[in-house]
Amino acid sequence: MARPFRLTRWVFGLLALAASFALHAQVAISPQILDIPLDDGAQTHAFRLYNYMTEDKRVRVSLANWTLDEDNQVSLLPPTETSLDHWTVINPLEFDLSAGKSQAVRLAIRPAVPLAPGEHRVMVYFDEIAPTDPSKEAPATLRARFRIGAAVYVHVGPAIHDGTINSVAADRTGFRINVTTTGNATTRFDGQYVVYPARDFPGKGKVPAIEKLDLPDMKLPPGAVAGGRIPATAVLPGSTRTVKETFRAKAFPPGRYVVAFNGQFGKAAIDTQADLTAVAGN
Repeated sequence: MARPFRLTRWVFGLLALAASFALHAQVAISPQILDIPLDDGAQTHAFRLYNYMTEDKRVRVSLANWTLDEDNQVSLLPPTETSLDHWTVINPLEFDLSAGKSQAVRLAIRPAVPLAPGEHRVMVYFDEIAPTDPSKEAPATLRARFRIGAAVYVHVGPAIHDGTINSVAADRTGFRINVTTTGNATTRFDGQYVVYPARDFPGKGKVPAIEKLDLPDMKLPPGAVAGGRIPATAVLPGSTRTVKETFRAKAFPPGRYVVAFNGQFGKAAIDTQADLTAVAGN
């Protein structure tokens, strides 16, 4: 079973509107995304919304055509004849989500017109709506409405996840990897980065895998001063984007460092490095 996705750490950075941390930490969705071939679209798929709070919620479901802008933020688009918001059957569209319970929301993709080969997308939004009885409203300090967006990717024909790594660069704060998708499907990194003092860098192709990557007890390779997962930022087909990450470590002592990148961007392998210099006072 897919792990429920907590709003406080959504990889896509999709909207969770104007609510407190405490509220967001108690609303979850699983899976984070659906990625399906059109041949399977007519089958029934489902998201499940979880309410870990102590009060009931009323939820409305809606659909939207969307893309990602230059800053990789969700940008809504007007519907078109072939956009999936026209051809997605979803149920229920409104429901009560009881405290401590979950609700499945089922959908199927049934276009009545031919869709061009390649990737098509629709966003499923889950919006909390105010109770009709004001006496059931939470105290004013907690009156925050959640909005969760869950992305659906549908592929007509084979999905090709591929891309080109244009450049890598790093400074004392973090790194930037510029990439272009060359396939017909949204592509993401699956890999790691490790920061070494230059004198301790083991060499190209010799960087060990980080143990327990992304877990609280993550263990860096010997000699490394920082490391982690390369962000799995979604890069849409035909797009060039810069994937960024801030080092989650104390300031490096003055000296030269090597940032080693290993993994995949779609079918493109990455095994490369970037140099950086830390200066006293920075």
